Amino acid sequence: MLVFLPARPQETAAFFFRVLVAGLALLGNVIAASAAEEWEEALKKLPFKEGKFEFQKFKGPTALLRAFKGGEQLRGLIFLPGATDYIYFHQGTAFELPRVSRHVLGAITELTNRTSLQATFEAGFLFIHMPEEPLLARMQVRSAGAVEKLKAKAAPKDLLLLDQPWERFHGEALQATEVKVSPPAGDPKSFHFYRCYFRAHDLSSWELLKVLSLTMKAECIVEDEGVEFREIPHAAP
Repeated sequence: MLVFLPARPQETAAFFFRVLVAGLALLGNVIAASAAEEWEEALKKLPFKEGKFEFQKFKGPTALLRAFKGGEQLRGLIFLPGATDYIYFHQGTAFELPRVSRHVLGAITELTNRTSLQATFEAGFLFIHMPEEPLLARMQVRSAGAVEKLKAKAAPKDLLLLDQPWERFHGEALQATEVKVSPPAGDPKSFHFYRCYFRAHDLSSWELLKVLSLTMKAECIVEDEGVEFREIPHAAP
């Protein structure tokens, strides 16, 4: 193979630098594609036994979360607030699943193909969301030391939350973090938090707080004294 190099030394260095950058970018794309293929193949192996996907009483999403099992590449399936709102306001939606699609990946694919919902893989989680929804948790860190402790602490191994309000999950959040978690159960400040709809495996307590921030649509403030969730105003992105 013939390779024609620039004549000047400085041009040669620049040429090799561009080749290196392009090579690293290509390698990153290959690794990302490989990871995507792994979690997609894993979801194909999980049977979804329902022949029909129904929004009524959240039957389809509930069956989907019950069928989901996490792995090394994909540790959580998470419905964000925009998605749960969409499902709630389209309770009449129902569609048949072809036999070839009766697995978790097939059900998610049919769901996104037939509705306005999207599925996005991000940092080990698969989010079901509306197109405009942010996938970044609203975390306010006031103590780096507290964050490190939360990262070192394991949350419950398998979490399945089906339309769970804060007052029913507050105790588990306390157990998972081993710090004070506010607002307490029954506090009016929590009444506007979205109900949680997700399944996750092998999370750290820090990761759990991020998932709760996203699913409850709440800002999470981490201090030495504990953790506090606050409602995000509707006007906020």
